[in-house]
Amino acid sequence: MTRHGMDAGEPRIARPGAPRTDGVHEWLAGCRLLLERAWSAETAHPSYAAGGGGAGPRGQCGASSAWLAAQLRFRYGIESAYCYGRLQPDVSGVGPVDHRCWLEIGPPYAPRLLVIDITSDQAPGLGRNVICEPGDLLERYGLRYIANSRRTPDDLGSDSAWPRYLLLSEAVTKNTGDWHPGAPGTATALKSVAQINPRCKYNLRHHCVH
Repeated sequence: MTRHGMDAGEPRIARPGAPRTDGVHEWLAGCRLLLERAWSAETAHPSYAAGGGGAGPRGQCGASSAWLAAQLRFRYGIESAYCYGRLQPDVSGVGPVDHRCWLEIGPPYAPRLLVIDITSDQAPGLGRNVICEPGDLLERYGLRYIANSRRTPDDLGSDSAWPRYLLLSEAVTKNTGDWHPGAPGTATALKSVAQINPRCKYNLRHHCVH
């Protein structure tokens, strides 16, 4: 147990008043499996691909976060922000990651802002491959996600991750067809999470991501 109250392997994910994310965690775990099967050197950031990246999460956060943003929007009508920045931990045994991409749901800096990191095991020693927690709870555990920029899915066409996202999306579809992970109550759970963002809209005319 660290001084922040987090076990080295798995921090608690629930607290009174926080969004219920149980069904979301199950769905995200399935998404992560799909992504792992589709990752390659071509979908990794060039700085990692040059060193033989592709077998693990290193360098995959940009394309994977863009893919997840598309799934949230077009399958569940949930808008998210694509964030680029760094993970600054204050937890014994967990290393920082200076170049990170993840998703956020909710207004920036809101206490109940939801952080979704589909490649959180890029952080040495964290011991979790997916994080889906309120930002204030993560900070209590000593995990600070610091965003240098936030983009909507519609803005990603000009992002350097866009070509890699297209390759990743194609690989996921090739591997699975139209099948995607889900469980009874997943849609309801995701909608419940989305309610923390009062501006969440779903507009079928916005097709820049998928």
